[in-house]
Amino acid sequence: QYFFFPLIFVFLFVLYNDIFSLLLLMLSFLFVLNKKYLFAGLFGFLSLLVCQNNIVWLGFFCLYILGEEYKFNLSFQSLTDYLQKIFLFILSFMALAVFVLINKGFALASPSLNPLVFRQENVFFMLFLYFFFFLPEIIFNLPKIFNFLKKHPYSLLLLTGIFVYYLIFFKIDHWNNNPIYFNYFLRNRLLEFATADLTHKTIFFIPIAISLLSLMVASFY
Repeated sequence: QYFFFPLIFVFLFVLYNDIFSLLLLMLSFLFVLNKKYLFAGLFGFLSLLVCQNNIVWLGFFCLYILGEEYKFNLSFQSLTDYLQKIFLFILSFMALAVFVLINKGFALASPSLNPLVFRQENVFFMLFLYFFFFLPEIIFNLPKIFNFLKKHPYSLLLLTGIFVYYLIFFKIDHWNNNPIYFNYFLRNRLLEFATADLTHKTIFFIPIAISLLSLMVASFY
């Protein structure tokens, strides 16, 4: 899929670094799967030079190794062995921490537009898109969703809590998401609609809620 998808592979690399970053991450994970952890750590480190937020995936690779090799159960001896396997990943975490301290942020370019903050707007936006991208699967899961709600009615309370959290914290205030300056991004038009008022925000949350419920009952391989 990576090499033969015509639009992504051929064109997107001239716009931004996503494809080169993805290549390095996929190589790192390939070596994780083949249990060649030295090369996995090396390509993981190189991916940080392209895109610093790849550190999240390096953390996932470390967890994957922990689950595959040790079933999340470590003794003192196996802990030493595990740390040796992820040694280069640990160095990557340390190198990024030093970089952030020296640079006073993750981004080299426009640090004021890329502050080190905890935001979750992308999570809600991806859940919104998930509803449309995986609508056939969601329709398939509808009986499971209804049965799940019957057995676990408290889930509606959890969903209500997420909705309140979403109403308070879902804010589209980054300059790059401003439709006035970047009106050629359909994403920005959609986000503008989502945050126009309380009614729009509530409508926008409905697919998010259904996506969450579908994921709660989905079977993963």
